[in-house]
Amino acid sequence: MDMTKCKKGDKLISSHGNIYKYIKRKELGYNGFFPHEILSIKTGIDESVTDKGFIHVFDRRVEDDDIIDFIPKKDNDNNTITNAIEKIKKDIQNNDMQFILKILKKYYNIN
Repeated sequence: MDMTKCKKGDKLISSHGNIYKYIKRKELGYNGFFPHEILSIKTGIDESVTDKGFIHVFDRRVEDDDIIDFIPKKDNDNNTITNAIEKIKKDIQNNDMQFILKILKKYYNIN
């Protein structure tokens, strides 16, 4: 995990399945090793991690609850609808009705 790519508010998942929210990058982390502040959604406790998302630099253990990935942001409904409309417009211009037929079959049971 590359914590340097995090932005305020990003949701993160740990190796134990816990969810964290990225707070900020600190100028000087604890001993220079933990520059990223995160908030546990479950406990409400702030924690600090390394640039790689580790909670320990030395003496690392299997039970460490390290940050392993971003939780993908879902497209909001407006973006999804806008993208679908744009695709339909292009398909109509290209005389390709496969996408439209797929939608009609899926949502309206039209053959």
